[in-house]
Amino acid sequence: MHALNESTRSAFRRKSSPHQFARRVWAVAALVGLVVVSPKASAQQSSIDEVLSACLESPSGMSTRGQIECTDQSAVAWDRELNRVFQVLMRTLDKPQADALRAAQRQWVKFRDAEIAALGAVYATLDGTMYQVMHVHALVARTRNRAQQLQLLLEDVESAEIVQ
Repeated sequence: MHALNESTRSAFRRKSSPHQFARRVWAVAALVGLVVVSPKASAQQSSIDEVLSACLESPSGMSTRGQIECTDQSAVAWDRELNRVFQVLMRTLDKPQADALRAAQRQWVKFRDAEIAALGAVYATLDGTMYQVMHVHALVARTRNRAQQLQLLLEDVESAEIVQ
């Protein structure tokens, strides 16, 4: 919280309870890349990550190929969750808000794809099969983080009145 200057804290406090203020600070932190997990997102994370852990602990998940397949399944599950939350938000928001979120999401997808491609280019030059697993894990982490960010936004929208 010390990273926010007083005028920023003051702007967040306007018309907010201390609880809402804290949630907004955490939401902003999530948007700048810090991992923040809401209770709903945490439950979903547990479910998806439990399936991933079980897969990785199975005999087929012990090989590099198995780890990649398990992690890829997790990436698909997180992508489904991200899309589910995004669709709920799009139905919940007013048109200008939905348009702004859609534009932001399109930019995020471009960024994610470019970052994953850059990581792939780096990992491809490194010796060892573990870098293949790391590359797939990078996609999972970015998709999981974005799904959690959108879940936080959805919870804020559902718990507060949107300013018109």
